[in-house]
Amino acid sequence: YEPLPETGLSSPIAADRVVLAACVQRVDLDLADPAGAVIFKDLPVAEGGKLNVTDPLVTQAIDTLAKRSFARHATSAEVTHIKGLYQDLETAGAGEPARTWALMSCYALLTTAEFLFY
Repeated sequence: YEPLPETGLSSPIAADRVVLAACVQRVDLDLADPAGAVIFKDLPVAEGGKLNVTDPLVTQAIDTLAKRSFARHATSAEVTHIKGLYQDLETAGAGEPARTWALMSCYALLTTAEFLFY
């Protein structure tokens, strides 16, 4: 039960892969069963997998993700940045932009220093 004196060379890669796997699993479960969704509940996904980021349910999903990640509400800056991420993904031509946004939002918050170290 004693910590290592220094982190291993593969520690960042391991953390990255664990977070990505967890986010993929959560997003796929939530989008497959909106009624039983935990974080991305009732996400307003339209034809072609597009998302209406102005919908209050998107803000609610971001806040739920922050509460589960940091045990606090999302700041207005976090909400703005994560909503902006959708525009970047859609502009880049991401396939299934709503799913990609949900996945990258989860990944972005769970790889912050706040989540990993505090």
